[in-house]
Amino acid sequence: YETDGALIRTDFDGNSIYIYNSILAGTHGSKGRVVSVRYNLDELVIHNSSMFDIENIAIRNGGTIIKRVEIDQATIYNVEDMVFRFGYAESVQVTNLMIQNAGLKGAPLGQSLELVDVDDIGAENFLFQNANIYTDEEQVANVTPPEYFSGTAYDFIVENVFTESIIEEPVTFASLEHGTFNLSYDDSHESYSSSSHSGLPLGDLNWHWKEFSFEDYELTSVEMADTPREFGIEQNYPNPFNPTTTINYDIPEATNVSIKVYDITGREVAELVNAKKSAGSHTVDWNAEQFATGVYLYRITAGDFTAVRKLTLIK
Repeated sequence: YETDGALIRTDFDGNSIYIYNSILAGTHGSKGRVVSVRYNLDELVIHNSSMFDIENIAIRNGGTIIKRVEIDQATIYNVEDMVFRFGYAESVQVTNLMIQNAGLKGAPLGQSLELVDVDDIGAENFLFQNANIYTDEEQVANVTPPEYFSGTAYDFIVENVFTESIIEEPVTFASLEHGTFNLSYDDSHESYSSSSHSGLPLGDLNWHWKEFSFEDYELTSVEMADTPREFGIEQNYPNPFNPTTTINYDIPEATNVSIKVYDITGREVAELVNAKKSAGSHTVDWNAEQFATGVYLYRITAGDFTAVRKLTLIK
């Protein structure tokens, strides 16, 4: 709490960030962010946490690649700039959020939530549902919108944000005073029973611990195409086989893939795959009806990844 610059910042590739049951607040200055992603990130996962009094963007990707974003049951309050700028993210799932008074400098919430155009972030999978997003119009009454925009600053902030799955509801929190700060709210609000988790409140559930038992709370991911986190190839099945077997392999990013079969002397006998493949899990079959009983090798080459496994044909 109370810091200049980012609370969490990545400084080299291959990290993952996991934030659970946390309060992150009080950032200041032009770089006063909660999370600043400066290098390629494998995962950004936030569950049951709160972010408030943020002078800049709450979560900002500075132009790198995030493989997977998952944010669930978070409360976000009093953000001067954008809430999220995911940049290029391969998979984004944002659910059950409570967002009050964001974009107070006139930042467009639509862009901050990446709801204007998913193609802008290159997301192969994008989900944003079950959220209460509300900015008090009086809070931005004196903010000047961009010259090209004909409406008010408030109109600019909320443009393209509110969809069928999003509530636009002002919420009265229990206390905004230092020392007794409490972002819980009562059951007079629609948001109180709007979570996809058995009708629990939207936002950080920790503020409501006296009212509910959250032992049964568990993130239930909406069905999305899962992107593998690393290259891999499985043992063929069945093995031994006659005459057909299946090989499964994982590709975390689009790349050229080659899978070839060799006999025990190292002679190439079959080419199963030779094409550019998208990120995901793939399957290829080998029909060895014309080949003799014996031990064979199959080799995958995908980018810098190479692996070899044995398979046994028995007739």
